[in-house]
Amino acid sequence: MKNILIVNKPYTLFKNNINNIDEIHILSDNVVIDKLNDTNISYIIFNDDTKLSCKSFCNCQKLTFDLLPTKIESIPDYCFKDCRSLTFCEIPKNIKRIHTGAFQNSGIKNLILNEGLEYISLFAFAEIDISHVIIPKSVKNINEFAFSDCKNLSIIYYYSDIIYDSLKYKMKNVKFKKLV
Repeated sequence: MKNILIVNKPYTLFKNNINNIDEIHILSDNVVIDKLNDTNISYIIFNDDTKLSCKSFCNCQKLTFDLLPTKIESIPDYCFKDCRSLTFCEIPKNIKRIHTGAFQNSGIKNLILNEGLEYISLFAFAEIDISHVIIPKSVKNINEFAFSDCKNLSIIYYYSDIIYDSLKYKMKNVKFKKLV
């Protein structure tokens, strides 16, 4: 039997107040997730304005979710780092910035980056298992190590020469294809 925590009022979730919880369903606005790292949470349903913090789910090996919150503008540092069960992620159009190591060494095999994203930081998607990625037109800045050590990454599709110029020297074994 799964232990499900239903959050139906404003609340801040910490590691020490969710002992033995398998799933979290957030139904209320103004819920903050603060460092649930290294927990056994296997699934979360976010409310649209759930607030994430640095290392919110870092090293939550079993964690999966269907949709990220749609009212936040960034994914904080190391938020989903080492979440090995997380195999699919779609970054919604409201997310403008993905910070350092946000999805590093997660289990992502399928990644969708939507228009609206402007900045991808250092190691944001490092060490994930994608074979290709499409960098949206809206991306204005990408760190040269954003996709470092992605062993299966063979092609990066891009619109702006800024993307190619930022990545070409560190991604020597990857093909680049400019989109119109």
